Amino acid sequence: KNDASAYDESDANFTVTTPTFEVTVPEASQICNISSSVTIRWNSTGPASNVKIILYNGPMEEQVISASTINDGGYSWTVPMVTPDTDYRIRIHDVDNTVVEDYSDYFTIVAA
Repeated sequence: KNDASAYDESDANFTVTTPTFEVTVPEASQICNISSSVTIRWNSTGPASNVKIILYNGPMEEQVISASTINDGGYSWTVPMVTPDTDYRIRIHDVDNTVVEDYSDYFTIVAA
Protein backbone atom coordinates (compact mmCIF):
# COMPACT_ATOMS: atom_id res chain seq x y z
CA LYS A 1 0.00 0.00 0.00
CA ASN A 2 1.36 3.45 -0.89
CA ASP A 3 1.67 5.93 1.97
CA ALA A 4 2.57 9.46 0.87
CA SER A 5 3.32 10.46 4.46
CA ALA A 6 6.17 7.92 4.76
CA TYR A 7 9.52 9.40 3.66
CA ASP A 8 13.10 9.95 4.75
CA GLU A 9 15.86 12.43 3.93
CA SER A 10 19.60 11.96 3.79
CA ASP A 11 21.53 13.05 6.88
CA ALA A 12 24.17 14.72 4.70
CA ASN A 13 24.81 15.78 1.11
CA PHE A 14 26.06 13.04 -1.18
CA THR A 15 27.39 12.67 -4.71
CA VAL A 16 26.51 9.99 -7.23
CA THR A 17 29.73 8.98 -8.99
CA THR A 18 29.75 7.61 -12.52
CA PRO A 19 32.74 5.41 -13.30
CA THR A 20 35.19 6.43 -16.02
CA PHE A 21 37.85 4.45 -17.88
CA GLU A 22 41.01 5.35 -19.76
CA VAL A 23 42.74 2.55 -21.67
CA THR A 24 46.50 3.23 -21.54
CA VAL A 25 47.95 0.03 -23.08
CA PRO A 26 48.03 -0.90 -25.93
CA GLU A 27 49.39 2.48 -26.94
CA ALA A 28 49.17 4.28 -30.27
CA SER A 29 51.24 2.55 -32.94
CA GLN A 30 52.14 -0.37 -30.61
CA ILE A 31 52.98 -3.57 -32.50
CA CYS A 32 51.78 -6.85 -30.97
CA ASN A 33 52.84 -10.25 -32.25
CA ILE A 34 50.27 -13.02 -32.58
CA SER A 35 50.65 -15.46 -29.64
CA SER A 36 52.63 -12.93 -27.57
CA SER A 37 51.56 -11.87 -24.09
CA VAL A 38 50.40 -8.27 -23.62
CA THR A 39 49.16 -6.68 -20.42
CA ILE A 40 46.14 -4.52 -21.21
CA ARG A 41 46.17 -1.55 -18.82
CA TRP A 42 43.58 1.05 -17.88
CA ASN A 43 42.84 3.69 -15.28
CA SER A 44 39.41 3.99 -13.72
CA THR A 45 37.45 6.07 -11.29
CA GLY A 46 34.14 5.35 -9.66
CA PRO A 47 32.35 2.25 -8.46
CA ALA A 48 32.72 -0.20 -11.37
CA SER A 49 33.75 -3.53 -9.87
CA ASN A 50 33.99 -5.61 -13.08
CA VAL A 51 34.80 -4.75 -16.68
CA LYS A 52 34.33 -6.39 -20.05
CA ILE A 53 37.29 -6.31 -22.48
CA ILE A 54 36.76 -6.61 -26.23
CA LEU A 55 39.12 -6.60 -29.23
CA TYR A 56 37.94 -4.57 -32.23
CA ASN A 57 39.27 -4.49 -35.79
CA GLY A 58 38.13 -1.14 -37.13
CA PRO A 59 34.45 -0.75 -36.19
CA MET A 60 33.84 -4.51 -35.93
CA GLU A 61 34.00 -6.58 -32.76
CA GLU A 62 36.66 -9.22 -33.35
CA GLN A 63 36.66 -11.12 -30.06
CA VAL A 64 35.56 -10.89 -26.42
CA ILE A 65 38.81 -11.03 -24.46
CA SER A 66 37.06 -11.22 -21.09
CA ALA A 67 33.31 -11.15 -20.46
CA SER A 68 33.94 -10.06 -16.87
CA THR A 69 37.15 -9.42 -14.97
CA ILE A 70 37.86 -7.46 -11.83
CA ASN A 71 38.44 -3.75 -12.39
CA ASP A 72 42.03 -3.72 -11.12
CA GLY A 73 43.69 -1.84 -13.99
CA GLY A 74 45.40 -4.74 -15.73
CA TYR A 75 44.66 -7.92 -17.66
CA SER A 76 47.20 -10.36 -19.13
CA TRP A 77 46.19 -11.28 -22.67
CA THR A 78 47.60 -13.62 -25.29
CA VAL A 79 47.22 -12.03 -28.72
CA PRO A 80 44.98 -14.37 -30.77
CA MET A 81 45.38 -15.73 -34.27
CA VAL A 82 43.75 -12.91 -36.23
CA THR A 83 44.37 -11.29 -39.58
CA PRO A 84 47.40 -8.99 -39.27
CA ASP A 85 46.22 -5.38 -39.46
CA THR A 86 46.92 -1.85 -38.20
CA ASP A 87 43.32 -1.13 -37.22
CA TYR A 88 42.92 -2.95 -33.87
CA ARG A 89 41.62 -1.38 -30.64
CA ILE A 90 40.67 -2.59 -27.17
CA ARG A 91 37.34 -1.53 -25.67
CA ILE A 92 36.77 -1.66 -21.92
CA HIS A 93 33.37 -1.05 -20.37
CA ASP A 94 31.62 -1.44 -17.06
CA VAL A 95 29.88 -4.84 -17.02
CA ASP A 96 26.80 -3.26 -15.43
CA ASN A 97 26.71 -0.10 -17.59
CA THR A 98 27.91 -0.54 -21.19
CA VAL A 99 27.86 3.19 -21.96
CA VAL A 100 30.69 3.75 -19.46
CA GLU A 101 33.56 2.81 -21.75
CA ASP A 102 36.86 3.71 -23.37
CA TYR A 103 38.79 2.52 -26.41
CA SER A 104 42.54 2.17 -26.69
CA ASP A 105 44.45 3.92 -29.42
CA TYR A 106 44.78 1.98 -32.67
CA PHE A 107 47.55 -0.62 -32.62
CA THR A 108 48.95 -3.24 -34.97
CA ILE A 109 48.84 -7.02 -34.76
CA VAL A 110 51.45 -8.85 -36.85
CA ALA A 111 52.31 -12.49 -37.50
CA ALA A 112 54.94 -13.80 -35.11
